Amino acid sequence: MMRKHFRGLLWVGLAVAVVAITAQSAAAASWVAQPLTVHEWGVNEFDWSGRSGDPLEGLPAFIYTNKSPGKPLPAPAQKVKAMRPDSGLRFKPILYFYPPRWGDNVPVGVEVRFAFGHANAWWPQVNVYRTPKQVAAAKPVDWVTWRKKHGLRRFARGKTLEIPDDKRFELVWYDLKLTKKLPKGLSLPGAKLPKDHWVKLARQPSRHYVSNGKQVEKYLFYEGATREVPAVTILSPNYSDKRYHIINTGEFPIYDVFVIYRDKGRQWTKYLAVLPPVPAAKKRTSEWGHRVQQITSLPIPNFARLPAGKMMGDEEFRLRTSGRLVETLTAGGHHTESNGGSDTMRDPADPQPTTKMHHLFKAEAEALEKIWRKDFFQSAGLTIVYRESPAYLDKAMPLNIYTDMYHYVKLSRCGLVLNRNIQLSAVVMISSKIGEFFGEKDPKKAAAIIDSLRTHRLMALGVARYKVKQNYITKQQHDQLKEKLNKNK
Repeated sequence: MMRKHFRGLLWVGLAVAVVAITAQSAAAASWVAQPLTVHEWGVNEFDWSGRSGDPLEGLPAFIYTNKSPGKPLPAPAQKVKAMRPDSGLRFKPILYFYPPRWGDNVPVGVEVRFAFGHANAWWPQVNVYRTPKQVAAAKPVDWVTWRKKHGLRRFARGKTLEIPDDKRFELVWYDLKLTKKLPKGLSLPGAKLPKDHWVKLARQPSRHYVSNGKQVEKYLFYEGATREVPAVTILSPNYSDKRYHIINTGEFPIYDVFVIYRDKGRQWTKYLAVLPPVPAAKKRTSEWGHRVQQITSLPIPNFARLPAGKMMGDEEFRLRTSGRLVETLTAGGHHTESNGGSDTMRDPADPQPTTKMHHLFKAEAEALEKIWRKDFFQSAGLTIVYRESPAYLDKAMPLNIYTDMYHYVKLSRCGLVLNRNIQLSAVVMISSKIGEFFGEKDPKKAAAIIDSLRTHRLMALGVARYKVKQNYITKQQHDQLKEKLNKNK
């Protein structure tokens, strides 16, 4: 299992933190729902050396884990997603005018799951924690049928209709409150933690507090273990090109790709804004035509053959790494269009729409960079960092956020991937060994090949995915190799 961190502001998962800021909410007198801005940021970490550490290492004692989940808080009398919807009518209509101001005491419900793994840490305490076994047995709710049967009752006066839970979600906060001031009787934990601890650094950008009634924080935190593999892999040089090539063998584009190399005082970096997936090659036929496939890559040199001496000055390196990361993560904005009233008729049972945005506020990006600077840009050897697409995050780590009828959610998800301890010298061997494995008839020799590949499992799986896309091996062969590489001795 790889460790997935999402620490943010009411954002992150592998740890997730969320930062939540709201605009004016003029209570029931407001006809148009006001935006609740939610930012998520986190890091998915892969160690290509094959070493696996304790996924819970470095977490403060107050954080809940799958090994020590604590007692979930009781469900509130009313969950946020079960609140009364906006029927388009106003009972006792009253018109108030207020100058813009930050909202206060805004209700929020959150559901999180790890589609390719399981949650292993979170804070504050949840109302529901479901084990991997419980999640595996759960089935999705048939919302279409449920709404046909009960939808009209959601807009009726009287008792609020209970909304069924999707039991595939591992972590559920039913009724959080966002407040400008620290709730009475509560305090932020970890006062004795060092000033540069990630828990304290992550608190700096947030303006609002997030409380479950018993505990308070400046963000939600969730972390999980995942069976995912990196989107990137590396192709070895060939007779016409002596460089290595980083490619994307995943399903989605990746963005803001940083390649960093540090060794004995030497430092080098390269950046690519977008790296699209390798397209699947067409089936080979006897027809004439142009058969040379064009693949977007990020070429890098053979560092072992570069001359000694510093490749890049310290200030230039900082600007091209830390400086550029903050700049790219804060570029852009998040505009919403009402389209003639689409932000009325708000039903709290409806979470936010599909995620389109990734941008952070500057204070958030600076906190993220400060927390991860050493791992991203100061580690020895070859490191690759990139940003996942919001569409992939929605698939790999489904996240539902609910709020009342007076607000709607504007979600931005920024997921970075850290690939560390990449051994470039192994690339040529891995490609050759994969070919040998599928041609080997002797079970003992085949097992020995698997043992040698398992040391570089992530790189081997990436090369195998590339070979499938190029029709060099079949999907069945890929799955066979993957099963053997993932199997413990």
